[in-house]
Amino acid sequence: MVSMGRANGHSVQFQFLDNATVIHSHPSGLPPSPQDVHQFLNGNMKKMEIVTKNGIYSLTRSAKGSKLTDKETSDLIFERFNNIAAKRNPMVVSFDEWEKILDGTKCKISYMDS
Repeated sequence: MVSMGRANGHSVQFQFLDNATVIHSHPSGLPPSPQDVHQFLNGNMKKMEIVTKNGIYSLTRSAKGSKLTDKETSDLIFERFNNIAAKRNPMVVSFDEWEKILDGTKCKISYMDS
């Protein structure tokens, strides 16, 4: 089981299967977080859909990928995210910024307005 997010003040747990597609909601409307990407990589998921009140973000594994391990990829993503969002409150980044953060990694992101 992997704990991810909170619902009504209680931690929500999921049991991930390799190559699964997971739908995850952000009712606040916030875009994906680095923790979402970390869970996507650690869960060895095929796809993660992050549904917000404004649209749907989709994380998938890049066909080209990179030579980095999932841990190295996760560390790089956290570093890039923090470099962009460190002075923001809350620490959130736009879709365009997520594309830059994920560039050259095993992850790619897409977005569809609702």
